[in-house]
Amino acid sequence: MSPGSVTIKLSFLLHLAAHSRHLSQDGLRVMPWGGRPAAQIAGYEVPEENTTPRIPEEIMGPLLADAVFYVRHVACDLAAARAELGRLEKARTGRTYYRGGTQARVEAFIAVRRTAGRGLPGQPPRGHDLTGPTSGAAMSPNEQLIALMAGVSTTNHPL
Repeated sequence: MSPGSVTIKLSFLLHLAAHSRHLSQDGLRVMPWGGRPAAQIAGYEVPEENTTPRIPEEIMGPLLADAVFYVRHVACDLAAARAELGRLEKARTGRTYYRGGTQARVEAFIAVRRTAGRGLPGQPPRGHDLTGPTSGAAMSPNEQLIALMAGVSTTNHPL
């Protein structure tokens, strides 16, 4: 067993001893190894320098460029979408619609979207890998989002 593995196993005993006073039974009455660190007991030496290999430039360059793009251009949209989602969820909390009420709300939502020349929120069919709505693939109605936007818990019928 490597010194790193021994360190992990010894750490459990040291943690158990450190928390013994909070345990009703089976607490360790003595501090093992006089309280010395597990790594020292196991002979594990922590390297001063990070030993993980560097990420190659041909991978890190595009990764960093994409990260900067998201921070500069997409983060605000994601935060706004999350806030809108929270508002929609809060608005529908506690609402109860009786026989036909849910269907009427969904149909009214669809009518408003149609009048405004807007489509329904879509999602890729299950099992399809899409790169976005411009990929040319047919989208399925996103029933969960439509229900949320209409202020109901479910659509109760296929769209």
